[in-house]
Amino acid sequence: MKYARLICFCLLVPMSANAAADQDVYDLIDSLLPVSITVDGDASDWGSIPAFADPTGDAGGDASRDITSVRIAPTDTDLYVLIETDATPASLGFPFWIRFDFDGFACHDVEIAPDPIGNDGLSWFDQGGCSGITGGDPSWNGTDIAIGSAVEIRVPYSALDAALPASMQGKLSGAAARPWVRVSAFSVDYLPGYTEVDRGAAVGSYRLVTTPYDLDSVLPSGGTPFTAMPSPLAGRWYVGQGAMNPLTHSGKWAYDLHRTDGSLQPENPIQSAVLADNHSYGEVITAPVAGTVYSLENAQPDCTPYSSVGCAAPNFVFLEVPGDLGLLFSHTIPGSIPYAASDPVGAGAVLGTVGNSGSYSSWPHLHYEGQDLLNSFASVPLGMTNVVVGLNPTLGDPWQRTVASWGLREGYFVSPAPIGVPLAPGVVVVTALLGLGIATALRSGR
Repeated sequence: MKYARLICFCLLVPMSANAAADQDVYDLIDSLLPVSITVDGDASDWGSIPAFADPTGDAGGDASRDITSVRIAPTDTDLYVLIETDATPASLGFPFWIRFDFDGFACHDVEIAPDPIGNDGLSWFDQGGCSGITGGDPSWNGTDIAIGSAVEIRVPYSALDAALPASMQGKLSGAAARPWVRVSAFSVDYLPGYTEVDRGAAVGSYRLVTTPYDLDSVLPSGGTPFTAMPSPLAGRWYVGQGAMNPLTHSGKWAYDLHRTDGSLQPENPIQSAVLADNHSYGEVITAPVAGTVYSLENAQPDCTPYSSVGCAAPNFVFLEVPGDLGLLFSHTIPGSIPYAASDPVGAGAVLGTVGNSGSYSSWPHLHYEGQDLLNSFASVPLGMTNVVVGLNPTLGDPWQRTVASWGLREGYFVSPAPIGVPLAPGVVVVTALLGLGIATALRSGR
């Protein structure tokens, strides 16, 4: 079934409404300023800076390394980290490490092992930590750490920037800095050898600097206008790999979405090869708008997570929707797509379930991509309408906000806005394109 190319008869969200949608976040940032923290192993001066809990009893019986909560305060000059434990924190043998994601793609950029009595270990991961360590300094001494009733760490941006390669410099503060950072804290037993004990909460935060500033990372070049429509997934999903990521999305407006736990892990136990242990496996995918099945594959086996052995091509359903747009939903569970080619599909109908078919050396996730059917199936940027956007997997994420139309970006969490929850004052809900729920966002910055 073919559709004529349609002109978007939609109401666009005004820039003033965008500011209204962000105001709660600005108010929270402003309430936390100025940040005045002394690195002395005492949490009493952290005030209302948000804390993110981590389950107890998951450190092999070592309460001194059993992380119970993590807080971060990224100021304009320093990163502060507070780690609290189930008992008096361990103090010998590099007991607490952090991974710091501050730039580019949503993998950690540096790993720091602060030593209370000696030199700190520093490793860096150019291109966002997605392809292994690219350098380091085992005797770097750039952090302050104090271990008392809690663990406090300060990472001065100036010292870290000076230690990094030129390609990573100049991105920790100022105009080139991304609006948010993420820290993953974990504990280690380093005596007699390296053993990871507990992964604490992975905490995302906007920078605690003067507001207002744009809360969304800059889209890759060509990211606007984007086509926005309702999310094909229920619940809160992490955009683990976004458009143009050289890992597997080089040159593509494609998005990999998966669920995570509080430590940003896609499964429990960590790196489990059992599909059922994955937080995304079997989750339902629905059609964001009505369309027709253009093509599909439904018989390929699921791959074993983190292994390419016996891995074949992915299952997928390619849905043709109005505007000569094709929507690709890939890596589905074999046999889960209830359609044949040319079948009509209603808006909200089940398309299949999230699987791991064709996912080489990875874990179950949804690969979501738009393609222009009139331009050799070139990929096109996508967004979502009426969604809650945040930095953390918890539903109570203090940094989340509800927006009417949002261009998908790597490193954020996104979920459909609950029915009946109003958008920020002044936000115009995007009208349906000829009743089919598609909107074209013609503004930048979202």
